[in-house]
Amino acid sequence: MSPDTSPGESLEARLQIEPGPDDALVLIGELDPHTAPLLEAALDERIAAGADAIHLEVTGLDFIDSSGLRVLVEAHRSLGGEPGAVCLAGVSPTFLRLLEMTGLDRRLTIESTS
Repeated sequence: MSPDTSPGESLEARLQIEPGPDDALVLIGELDPHTAPLLEAALDERIAAGADAIHLEVTGLDFIDSSGLRVLVEAHRSLGGEPGAVCLAGVSPTFLRLLEMTGLDRRLTIESTS
């Protein structure tokens, strides 16, 4: 981090959350303990606004750990835990393997893999 960069700017540089097609959120960068709160806030905002499903485009996600998975699980629970509540598109083979190892591939909807 450069001396003139605030911690918030550094985190935003590591994870970008952008609007995508069909009301999806596009994730770019790393989803870890430092950046997971950014995604959590974005998802909470959508859920509070009445969203009945969350669509995430994750092709640009370079890294995800358990803190990122926790955010996805919490969003799924907040939306009632129904099939399709959290949909992931552009899942990499590595991310898919992580979802399979944790059993989340059976709880979250995976629309496509890259």
